[in-house]
Amino acid sequence: MHIKRLSCIVSAAVILCFVFGCGNNIRSAHLRRQATSLLDSEVMVDLNSMELLCCQSEIETDSVAKSLYRFVVYVDSNHCTSCELAHIGRWNRFVNHCDGHIADFMFIFHPATDQIAELRRHAHSFTGRYNVFLDSLGVFERDNELLVQKRKAHAFLLDANNRIVFVGDPTKDLDTQEAYLRVVDSLTRNNITKQKE
Repeated sequence: MHIKRLSCIVSAAVILCFVFGCGNNIRSAHLRRQATSLLDSEVMVDLNSMELLCCQSEIETDSVAKSLYRFVVYVDSNHCTSCELAHIGRWNRFVNHCDGHIADFMFIFHPATDQIAELRRHAHSFTGRYNVFLDSLGVFERDNELLVQKRKAHAFLLDANNRIVFVGDPTKDLDTQEAYLRVVDSLTRNNITKQKE
């Protein structure tokens, strides 16, 4: 078990190198160090303290916490909530790539107070297979203060123990897309192998 976890961490670290570039760019090196430092970090996701706005997934909400993996996108009040809502459909390709077998997707919104009504209004129009939560109490931020401070780390893949195995937003650039797809494909192969054993 520990060898498999170490193998996943090493693989993810190599992928992060490709995601953030391996050049001498100081900014890229800083982002790479930040992301690498988050690998295997535990993330607290207290869904009971959040309001489920939308559940388009075929997977029941109660089972979300029991999934093999879950991809979390955290949108706080520093982000443009209406911008994120307008572009939420860009995630459908990545959600569909998982096909509901390997990972569930969830969006956790902690918008400014004046944007909560807008989020509630738009919740019914979401068409993807993901869960959308409203964290009006700021529980996610409180429980994960260090993670939340790293804006580039607001999209990440968690294993069944809520440990980070991938950091990055595949909707932002081609390198991250490719890294994400490689990670998901690897996890899918590993899961199929385990099921055969």
